[in-house]
Amino acid sequence: MAQMVYSFSRLTLYEECPYRFYLRYIAEEFEPTTLPLAFGKAIHKAIELILTGSNLDEALLIADMESELVLDHAELRALVEKAPIQKGEGLKEGVEVEKYFKLPLSDDPNAPFIQGYIDLVREIFGTVEFLDWKSNRVKYKPADTKQLSLYAWALSELFKTENIVGDLFFLRYFKRARERQTFTISDMENARAWAEKTATEIEDKLELMDKGEPIETLFPFKPNPHCKHCSFAANCLLKNENYIIGGII
Repeated sequence: MAQMVYSFSRLTLYEECPYRFYLRYIAEEFEPTTLPLAFGKAIHKAIELILTGSNLDEALLIADMESELVLDHAELRALVEKAPIQKGEGLKEGVEVEKYFKLPLSDDPNAPFIQGYIDLVREIFGTVEFLDWKSNRVKYKPADTKQLSLYAWALSELFKTENIVGDLFFLRYFKRARERQTFTISDMENARAWAEKTATEIEDKLELMDKGEPIETLFPFKPNPHCKHCSFAANCLLKNENYIIGGII
């Protein structure tokens, strides 16, 4: 099996439930798009289009047309209008929209690769600032997950600077919508080390799988609060009669 390229979401899914990770990214089973995911994608697309020169109505129309599911147009417009952006801002020097990165997680020639897209990156007087749009209904701090710290590490590698500031911007909130963190070298290194350790663990399991070790041993299902949104939950129900959809035993 060819070496997988990882992302924060893939690594997080593996930690939440190895079996769901296996079904989605190794067995490549189809998993339908949920409404929250479709809504988030539409918001990101509309904001991207505005940043690259489209007006609001054009951006909303394209985002809506590309969506896999029927969306609430009024809600989509209201949330996109909340984003602190200007039309065409992404065309200016020092600003990048949907910044892509793909980097090895260490200097080891066999190191796993991590990739991702960062919503908005601005380079200002030697400091790299980035934003991540969130349509979540529940706020959290940047330090609550390793996502922004991992993005900060990637940007420090790309821009060759340790001066990185990241924002989560929660579009559903009117007050204190922005959660900001200035990242330390330790923050970034801890995120990189977590990603390398987790990806290496998966790689080791894939090697064992190729040698014939049972999949259910290598990638067991793990009941958790996300089970109620998982389209594979019925598979787990069949495997364990004590399992209750919703992540409770």
